[in-house]
Amino acid sequence: DENNYVGACSAEFCSALSPLIERSPCGELTLTLLSTSSADGLLKWVAHLLAIGNDLPLVSADATKAIMTVFDLYFLTVLRICASSRTNEDVLIGLGRGSSVQSLSSSLMSVTMEADACAPLPSEVEGVATLQRFIQHSRRRLDRMVNLDKFQTT
Repeated sequence: DENNYVGACSAEFCSALSPLIERSPCGELTLTLLSTSSADGLLKWVAHLLAIGNDLPLVSADATKAIMTVFDLYFLTVLRICASSRTNEDVLIGLGRGSSVQSLSSSLMSVTMEADACAPLPSEVEGVATLQRFIQHSRRRLDRMVNLDKFQTT
């Protein structure tokens, strides 16, 4: 049953990741969000965790959770570094509009307005709903493990 899968095998993870997979001209499948160096490191960790899960069935659920955590941390860190703040992340993925934020300094306001210019239009938000759910679930999973606000750039 598809609903019993968790982590890297879950429908949530697969549906969020599938739009990011492209086929290169030589026929190789690649993740468009990963640089070659990060893909090599990230994919090596994932391969090790998958091998552990396969070889030791008693810890396979823990290995799957670790894989999900590695991807959550990678994607949310990249998003935070690119967006520069959680407010901008929310704007970029259609969870809010930056121009309505009144309490920001002028320098932060200009960055937020820039994010607002790149945000999906209200009519496009339905198209990013899967991404929104993935980001929100990833934030909840990592909430007690890491403070992504330390990656904010101001």
